[in-house]
Amino acid sequence: MKKDGLNGKIFKIGDLIVLAVFIIAAALAIYFMTKPTGSEVYIYKDGKLFEAVSLSTEKTVKVDEHITVKISGGAAYVLKSDCKGQDCVKAGKISKVGEMIVCLPNKVVMKIVGDGEVDYITG
Repeated sequence: MKKDGLNGKIFKIGDLIVLAVFIIAAALAIYFMTKPTGSEVYIYKDGKLFEAVSLSTEKTVKVDEHITVKISGGAAYVLKSDCKGQDCVKAGKISKVGEMIVCLPNKVVMKIVGDGEVDYITG
C-alpha cells in the first residue's frame, strides 16, 4: 500500500537541492549587502599609491592623460578612460569596503578602504 504517492518521503532530492541553492544565494546576498561603506578610495598607478581621497569630498583626479577618476556622493568611479574595452568606465560607482575597479591597459587600480584599515604590510 502506498502513502500519498510519496513513498513516505517528505522531500525529494531535487527539492533539497533547490532549497540548498536558495539558502546559499540568500547568505551571499546578505554578506555582500552588509559590507560597510568605505571612507577613502586609494588610487594606484603602476602598483604605487598615487593618491588617497576621502569619499566625503567632491573631487576629480586626473591620474594621467589616459584616465580620470571622479569622487562624488560618497562613491568613486572612472569618469573617462581611453582604454579599448572601457571595462573600468562600465564598472560604475564603488563605495563599499573592499570594492575595486581595475584598468589593466592604464595600470590603474582603485580600492575602497574603511577607517583604520591596513592596506598591506611589507616585510
